[in-house]
Amino acid sequence: MKGFIGLVLIFLVAAPLVGEEGVKYQITCHHLIGDDAGSLSLIQSEIDRGNPSAALLSAYVYACAACNKSGAALSAYAKLREAFPSAPHHDLLESIAWSIIEEGAGSSSLLIQLNSLVAATFSDDAKALTLIKQGFSSCSPLIREAAVRLGSALGDKPIQQEIIRLIQEERHHDVRVRAIQAAGSMRITSLGPYLESLLAIPKTSPEEKRAATEAICNLKETIGEKELNALASHPRGALRALSAEVVAHLGAAELAPALLPLLKDPLPEVRRAAVSAFGHIRIKEADGRPLLPMMLERLSDNDYHVALSAAWWLTIHGDLRGPKALNRFLRSRSPGE
Repeated sequence: MKGFIGLVLIFLVAAPLVGEEGVKYQITCHHLIGDDAGSLSLIQSEIDRGNPSAALLSAYVYACAACNKSGAALSAYAKLREAFPSAPHHDLLESIAWSIIEEGAGSSSLLIQLNSLVAATFSDDAKALTLIKQGFSSCSPLIREAAVRLGSALGDKPIQQEIIRLIQEERHHDVRVRAIQAAGSMRITSLGPYLESLLAIPKTSPEEKRAATEAICNLKETIGEKELNALASHPRGALRALSAEVVAHLGAAELAPALLPLLKDPLPEVRRAAVSAFGHIRIKEADGRPLLPMMLERLSDNDYHVALSAAWWLTIHGDLRGPKALNRFLRSRSPGE
């Protein structure tokens, strides 16, 4: 029906016109109904008659580009520049470039697809959004991961919706980790509760937990004392460690007292997160209690990473026992030696 209406429109508008003016109107009508192939065929017929004008050759370049025939478009562009050196050409080059990008996006070569996605993203054009969204549904995890990386820089609502879908449906580990990271960088706050639930699931991989922790930290511009205390006292160790990560990320020295119990937490990853947090916020005491004795105790921790973090804390606060311990760790042949 749409095509029939388009043909009637072409006939009614172009019938009174003759020559190139009539052709121009017909080309415009083909374009309006989205019939790029018909437009290309019409222009080709006119060019075959001989002595095409600059406008006709330009229209041919546009039509070839719209039909993703970049080779023909480049050839026609070269003829146009040779025959009409002063004719406007910058828009034509953009059309040809997009033709190449769109052809590449449909290539069987993953490398060419990847290059097309990168080129589309850096074009700063709305067309890039369509290609990036297509990348999210690619059968190749490499292309899906690239789409996440590139799409997170755009920040558009449709991209956020694709990130949400991937996090909940994606089966490939690396793509899923990248999507979790993107949720944080794009500040998709609706995913906050889901990301926290990932930390409480034992089967969540270490890489996913790390990505979820970073994402949650990026989502939390502030955190109340009540919420922080709830995290710091949570039965799940991963969420207790998250409380320390959040304090370090926000640089919230006033919330540091909530982390004091974590220095003696039964889980080494929680103790390590607490020690690191105190180092990042650069404080020597919390809740009126000096941290030095606690850090010296952690320097003898049976977990190598906790002891190493304590040595770092001592070093940045000018205690010589810190560098001495670091030197010992560097000279040891195995962790904990």
